Amino acid sequence: MHYYQFNIADYRKDTAHLSHVEHYIYRTLIDWYYLDELPIPKLTQSVMRRLSLGSEHLENLENVLGDFFVLSDLGWTHYRIGQEIIKYHASVEKNKVNGSKGGRPKNQGVTIAEEPKITQSVNLANPTLSQVKGNHKPITNNQQLITNIKKETQKAFSKPSFEEVSNYCVERNNEINAEAFIDFYTSNGWKVGKNSMKDWKSSVRTWERNNVTRGKQAVSGKTDSKATQFHNKLKDRYEEAVARELDSEAVQQIPSHLRSQMVIDS
Repeated sequence: MHYYQFNIADYRKDTAHLSHVEHYIYRTLIDWYYLDELPIPKLTQSVMRRLSLGSEHLENLENVLGDFFVLSDLGWTHYRIGQEIIKYHASVEKNKVNGSKGGRPKNQGVTIAEEPKITQSVNLANPTLSQVKGNHKPITNNQQLITNIKKETQKAFSKPSFEEVSNYCVERNNEINAEAFIDFYTSNGWKVGKNSMKDWKSSVRTWERNNVTRGKQAVSGKTDSKATQFHNKLKDRYEEAVARELDSEAVQQIPSHLRSQMVIDS
């Protein structure tokens, strides 16, 4: 095997007691085991030579072998590595079989509507990256197919009922008049600007944000307060006095603090 998965968390948990030299020994033995796909030899001297270790590290080697390997007739075996090697070869064989089932057929009047098969790729160095199933149909870039998919997945807009709008407004506590909302969009063919409406709830939320700037009377059905009505009447009197070019005494009849505001408004 030229590739294997390495779980850092598991390794750190199991090897926290090792010294730096023992870490080197264990990691090198793991690579050696996967590469040869065979247990570590029993002869300690040959193992130390392959690991480039001196005699002073014999105890370190024995510690690692005793902690993580089991001595058998074949040599020092490692259960997890042995299982991974077995799984690897089973996966390789499966991908070989799947690959033999693939292959693009010769062109025999194949139409655009038909989807040709592709050859199953097999990565022997890393079988986990190979495709799981043979003859997997590729994703096509055919424009007609993409258009059909969009038409199927796109949801058609459904006009809300009075109860739906009213319940949603009550839920959001926005004081929007549901009847005024429905009448407004019914009159313009349920359009937002020049485009057809896609989400009426989004439009309700837009009415919320514009509630103040557009005027609460148009949205919530409420009338202006008495203070606002009185202010508007005073403003009308001021504008009327200016339009008729009355003397300053007529203009001075309006309270100064309201007159200053009206000048700004005008």
